Amino acid sequence: MKTKIFFVSLLSIIVNFGCEDETETEGTINGDYVGNWYESYFANYDGEECSGEPTTEREETSDSYFWTLNDDGSALVTNETMCSAPDNADSEWCTATWTSSGGNILISSYGITSSYTVSETQGVLQMSIVVQGQSGSQDNMTPFCQLTRFTKI
Repeated sequence: MKTKIFFVSLLSIIVNFGCEDETETEGTINGDYVGNWYESYFANYDGEECSGEPTTEREETSDSYFWTLNDDGSALVTNETMCSAPDNADSEWCTATWTSSGGNILISSYGITSSYTVSETQGVLQMSIVVQGQSGSQDNMTPFCQLTRFTKI
């Protein structure tokens, strides 16, 4: 009898998990975000935080590196290295998908999703991403932080 109760209990647990609602919270395509986003600022910092005096800093004014976010949820990156136009449109390295959720733009490629924080100043939209990591040899790893900002044109 204990075996039957155990089996029925186990089966009901499995069925319950199998019938669980599988809907995920997905982002939406915010029409305000559709368009070209050009790199407008980059800074590299020593340490884990993107604060203080950057070791490398540049403000971009050219159109050499940008994201194109399309209204169908597709995205395309253009830069001067691997993703130069017009060949980038056919390259899997340069294409992605995107959605928005709250104050973030989520760009996904190769199973990795990067979250860009959106801000607006005087009617100008910007999206920023902070990347933290470590560099150096295995015996001498040092933390770094990078801040990249894109401005919607």
